[in-house]
Amino acid sequence: MERILKTIFNHRHKTFIVLDLKKQIIRFVFIGYLSFLIYKLLLEPQRLLSREILIANRDTYLNLVPFKTISRYFEYFSYFKLWDWISNILGNVFLFIPVGLLLSLMIGSRHKLLITVGISLFVVLNIEVTQHYFGLGVFDVDDIILNLFGVVLGFIGYKSVRHLTDRE
Repeated sequence: MERILKTIFNHRHKTFIVLDLKKQIIRFVFIGYLSFLIYKLLLEPQRLLSREILIANRDTYLNLVPFKTISRYFEYFSYFKLWDWISNILGNVFLFIPVGLLLSLMIGSRHKLLITVGISLFVVLNIEVTQHYFGLGVFDVDDIILNLFGVVLGFIGYKSVRHLTDRE
């Protein structure tokens, strides 16, 4: 199928490449999903409500200690509302599974995992810094860890599906 979608036309000694339709669709979905993430993590109206408090106490709402927030959520599980626990722990993972999957589909290198994690780390760091700087959220290294875990799960999903389809 991929070979059918890729065609090269020669016209007056110029080569025009019609890009692979499947890759174009994946790029479009990826850009759409990144737009959704930016809205959800930076522009959602509820983020603006607590903005002044976060800016005034910027240094208080900063976690640079790995696994500090994660361990608190597990240690004090009964003190948190179930939705807060789910949205912080599982939400940070699940939101980035599609990023790992889509980037893996777009990258043609042998080093897919390294490149996927590297690009994702760049995106996640930018989101966290933007949240912190503009008071749209809290810079938490645990969010980065959970987001990248989601990216790796997306990559594993890609590899699993790829392995199954290659056998057929």
